[in-house]
Amino acid sequence: MKHIFSTIFLFALVPFVITSCYQGKKVMPSLTETYRKSDKQPFGSFVAYEEFRHLFKNRYVQTVTDPFDEEWNNIEDDSSDNKYSLYFLVTKNLVLNTSEVGAFVDYVKAGNDLFISADYVDNRLLENLNCNTERIGEIVDETKGFMHQTNVGMYFSDDCNAPKYEYYSYSFLHDLSGYDTLFAWVLGNNENDRTT
Repeated sequence: MKHIFSTIFLFALVPFVITSCYQGKKVMPSLTETYRKSDKQPFGSFVAYEEFRHLFKNRYVQTVTDPFDEEWNNIEDDSSDNKYSLYFLVTKNLVLNTSEVGAFVDYVKAGNDLFISADYVDNRLLENLNCNTERIGEIVDETKGFMHQTNVGMYFSDDCNAPKYEYYSYSFLHDLSGYDTLFAWVLGNNENDRTT
């Protein structure tokens, strides 16, 4: 009877030990860069999209999937008489044709705001916006899988600095090396104090 009890106790203890061992280990989330508004992984846009909708809850938020140069005249806030709009674009690579570059520039000239978050932005658009980028290195780290702890610090003025946002990923490969200070301003820097 004592042997049966110790066997039952041993079988009951094994799941407890296995569970205890795995509780301390961190599971690495998927770092696939989807940028989709439905993706809750680190490189998905679910949190950004939901926060955006919350911040602008009294405004009309529309998801546009058609080419920008065909649709930008139709983008407007239907919830007010104001024809102003903000186009919020998050992507890995922003490659544009000449018509799309012209449409982005015309959109901003019409009094709208354009927010772009991308690892690569088409040089034709940058030239039109009087911006320059600098490639920090080849994609060696990314192809070899070398990630490291990095951070981005956001600030809005000298007396309004947000805490740095830290994350584990590949280094940014592009820096904003020049821009027209009359029309653009820096909102944040990476861990090397460079504008990305």
